[in-house]
Amino acid sequence: MPRGGKRKGAGRKPVEAEAKAPNKERASAILAGLSLTDEQWKKQGHPDQEPPPFEEPNPKRYSTPQDFIQAHMDWELAKRCQCEDCLWRRDAQSDRGAREYLWNRRDGHSVRNINHIHDKPIDLNVNVSMADVIRDIRTRKQEYERNRK
Repeated sequence: MPRGGKRKGAGRKPVEAEAKAPNKERASAILAGLSLTDEQWKKQGHPDQEPPPFEEPNPKRYSTPQDFIQAHMDWELAKRCQCEDCLWRRDAQSDRGAREYLWNRRDGHSVRNINHIHDKPIDLNVNVSMADVIRDIRTRKQEYERNRK
């Protein structure tokens, strides 16, 4: 079914959907994978990319050992599996916030707690007679004077 105007190609272009957050089952599987070693995780269907996305860094290209070490660490990360589960697992291994997010998804809790009390002012509709207010003020004044002595 055409979208937009009468001309061909008119209207809003379709946008690729972003990666969805893991559902309850996927969050459980990712959290269970945190207790596995990397070798066990790879055996469950998450092997390294073959061939790696780029060549292993050559130490002769780098002026300092720190640059070479950083490049080698980047290469090690880039050659690993890049599926959604592996990315979530890597985040959860290093970041407590990601683990809490997955725990909340698994347990069915809200992921983001929103405090609605402070979103808007509190409205109170109260009927008060003037005689009641005056009577309360007089009793408070009498108690104050009694306790002051």
